[in-house]
Amino acid sequence: MSESPHVPVALNMAGRTAVVVGGGAAAADKVAYLADFGVSTTVLIEPSSGIAPFVRELAESKHIEVQQEPYEASLLEGHSLVVVATGDSARDRLIAADAKAVGAIVNVVDDPEVCDVFAVGYVRRGAVSIAVSTGGRSPAFTAALREHLDETIEVEIQEHF
Repeated sequence: MSESPHVPVALNMAGRTAVVVGGGAAAADKVAYLADFGVSTTVLIEPSSGIAPFVRELAESKHIEVQQEPYEASLLEGHSLVVVATGDSARDRLIAADAKAVGAIVNVVDDPEVCDVFAVGYVRRGAVSIAVSTGGRSPAFTAALREHLDETIEVEIQEHF
């Protein structure tokens, strides 16, 4: 029997959208992850909150949309994936419940107990993506293994496709 109930899959986001709630460094990491795969993403940020420089750059280049307004559950409607990264654990869990209520798949940064999915470490070479996950148990090990793979996997792998 497996120690983890997490099934590694590739999620087809073609024609679907994601929303990231939060504008800090953790949110920026998730926005970068989604942007790398071309996922249409909206970032929801409270008017009083700051925006990470990377998020601002992506918004200015029109790769993502930023909505700076007070959070309401209705802002999650219509999105297939909701990533919650406000930095406030209690608030994150409330937003996760709102997201699940509208039928979205949910990732809450640093709270694997609430997550439907995790953003895995990955190495990408053209059409080939190699994912690494510890089911949220050890992000540091995941990062180290991803870095090892990144250094080891040939850049030319894409020539095989």
